[in-house]
Amino acid sequence: MTKGDALCFIALTHLVPTLVITGLVAPVFSPLSSLGQLNLSAIPGNAAFLNRTGVKWVFTAGSTGESVDLTLLERKALAEAWIAAAPAFDMRVIVHVGSDSVADMMDMAAHAEAHGANAIAAMPPTYIRPTTVDALVATMGAVAHAAPKTPFYYYHIPIKTGVALSMPDFVAAANEAIPTLNGIKFTDPTMNEFQLAFDYTFTKGAAWRVGKGPNMLFGHDEMLIASLPYGTEGAVGTTYNFNAEVQYRILEGWNNGNVSAALFAQKATTSLISAIVEVEKKVDGAYIWKMLMDLIGQPMGPARLPYTPPTQEGREALKVAVHAWCEEFKTIAPSWCAGVVEQK
Repeated sequence: MTKGDALCFIALTHLVPTLVITGLVAPVFSPLSSLGQLNLSAIPGNAAFLNRTGVKWVFTAGSTGESVDLTLLERKALAEAWIAAAPAFDMRVIVHVGSDSVADMMDMAAHAEAHGANAIAAMPPTYIRPTTVDALVATMGAVAHAAPKTPFYYYHIPIKTGVALSMPDFVAAANEAIPTLNGIKFTDPTMNEFQLAFDYTFTKGAAWRVGKGPNMLFGHDEMLIASLPYGTEGAVGTTYNFNAEVQYRILEGWNNGNVSAALFAQKATTSLISAIVEVEKKVDGAYIWKMLMDLIGQPMGPARLPYTPPTQEGREALKVAVHAWCEEFKTIAPSWCAGVVEQK
């Protein structure tokens, strides 16, 4: 980035809207046809289902959405379709643009801004990785620079990316270098780093963020309640695609001082994830979460390789496990459990 580019970038940041994402964000599945092609016609139905469960934000082409298994053109088409569909359901869209190619990331970021994304997010390159905070800031800054009027979120998921750099150090370095950094999608159990990053106060950058801290979006569904004392504002998680009704009970219980209700709802989600992970060991590389969407009547189609098709035995094992979970937690079970019980 030249000095002139940097000055232009900073000048445009006054156009970035103030944004604090709260509540649950669903990292949506990428719907595919039986032939493995994008099935964009499924998006309005998916949006309607999520809206009924209370979800008001979606995150496109993240890990759940088979992000890097999609082509650049497919990811752009997916972003456009969600941006077009969301307003009818009072929903907003974060477009994930992370890739191993920084040029592609910049291209997708500019595309997302041009089509009206509410925010963009990016994980770092994962093969040739940034190995220092300075390199990470330079990489993310280049992506943010391509969309200078759109809030930017860093997608921190070191268990997948291998980039386990300090997030407190990152936000401090981004204070000046990435003036549109709005927050972090934080998927890591290091709550000490979560707290220190959350407590950081921006002193430079866009005027709308000076005096404020990063908007931290917690990314471990099974640990959501553990993050609330630290000040979690929003959360992004795979289970919010189908289990938001239960997870909202965690937030409501905590906010109303009913910690026992919040803990019970957290136990329900943790138990569901544990049961599904056990079934996942038996399905030989199939994408267990898309199997679950089929089971609850919200099919998202097949998954891309290296995921493999599930066997009938695997499908039956999942049905048994989910049925047992619906029965165990029937007092707070989501509405789709009724259909699973009928199938049994």
